[in-house]
Amino acid sequence: MVERSVRLQEYTKDWLQTYTKFTPLWSTPEEWRQIEYILEVLQPIRFWTLWMSKTHGVTIHRVFQVYQDIFDHLEMPISKLERKRMQWEVDIREGLVKAKLKAASYYGKTESPRGLLFGIGTCLNPYCKLNLFREWDLDASGETEYE
Repeated sequence: MVERSVRLQEYTKDWLQTYTKFTPLWSTPEEWRQIEYILEVLQPIRFWTLWMSKTHGVTIHRVFQVYQDIFDHLEMPISKLERKRMQWEVDIREGLVKAKLKAASYYGKTESPRGLLFGIGTCLNPYCKLNLFREWDLDASGETEYE
């Protein structure tokens, strides 16, 4: 819906010239900038959500990679907004931290028997195999125990 409001921004402005009593509802340029920033941050998450929901094939082998991509993506804007002091930037950062926590709670559901299926599905993926899990085995020096 927010994406649609940005696309229809020009037409909405024209509409407001006809219905002037709604003019106070029009967003300021600063608010439009904030909306566009939010859309930019959420675009990869939207992509993964739509991709997973529209795919008719098997996606079990992609679960861990999708979560890893989402966590990596959320980490960038969170760290970028770490030192910001404007209230809207602080609010967006807090929202992103909460989104990361929510994704972590969903990721926690990949444990137990269901997680075993996801893990096996990932290992059977010929494009990924064990590469996704390689970083889990790294010790403090950055080497795996079996190297």
